Amino acid sequence: MAKMYYEKDCDINYLDGKKITIIGYGSQGHAHAMNLKDSGCDVCVGLREGSKNWANAEKAGLKVMTVAEAAKWGDIVMMLINDEVQADVYKKDIAPNLTAGNMLMFAHGFNIHFKQIVPPAGVDVAMIAPKGPGHTVRSQYVAGKGVPCLIAVEQNATGDAYKLGLAYAAGIGGARGGVMETTFQDETETDLFGEQAVLCGGVVELMKLARERGAGTVLITRFPKSPGAALADIVLECGAKEGPLQMGSIAARMGQLYLTDVLFNEMCRRDMEGCRERRRMVADALADKHL
Repeated sequence: MAKMYYEKDCDINYLDGKKITIIGYGSQGHAHAMNLKDSGCDVCVGLREGSKNWANAEKAGLKVMTVAEAAKWGDIVMMLINDEVQADVYKKDIAPNLTAGNMLMFAHGFNIHFKQIVPPAGVDVAMIAPKGPGHTVRSQYVAGKGVPCLIAVEQNATGDAYKLGLAYAAGIGGARGGVMETTFQDETETDLFGEQAVLCGGVVELMKLARERGAGTVLITRFPKSPGAALADIVLECGAKEGPLQMGSIAARMGQLYLTDVLFNEMCRRDMEGCRERRRMVADALADKHL
């Protein structure tokens, strides 16, 4: 059974005297920086020179430095830029400025689990992963609530990594919703499965399988009085339409496109004539609509 932590278990006072650097000011970066600032923490945002977000962060009352300067300034460095650029930014600007006793943090385990980033032995490595988008992390905090988080510790060089990680979770409001202990591997693999399978239509098959095996399914929906509308609402909210390909991470988009390619090829292999007929029907429908 996974261990859960709540506000009583997370002492934000462990962040007293700690300087916290947030690398990036996108969806999660903005939320973490603002929530920590409003929790009384000493926060700085690290951005590349010329970033369009530099002025936005300063306007919000945050200190802003270049990534290298911010990494050198901070005792805790949270990586909140896209997975695909983290390794290069880490090697160029962050690794040279880490010192023993610092904490390197992530909101997703990809680069640590797949060893794209290998921190030095004397540095704590932890993850606080809110289970919601940045705008929700911020809005829930402002409303006096919080988005539940995952916590994982990959390296506990100082012996205080869990205390500091839980304090960080309290600072962004996550402890209000609950913090569940996990590992970098489990978070990475379940997150990728969710993005690459469930979010591109797998939720329908999961519900079918649950029903076949006698498990109940509860749909939290805006259309409770219509079973058909309720199902459609959930499927579309979970991304079976096109949302993940438009707004998902690069890893999610790549996985979905790969799966789509595999499934399409398999479908064609099994029923080439049927595929030709369906293609003809789609072409005719488009012609009727546009001509």
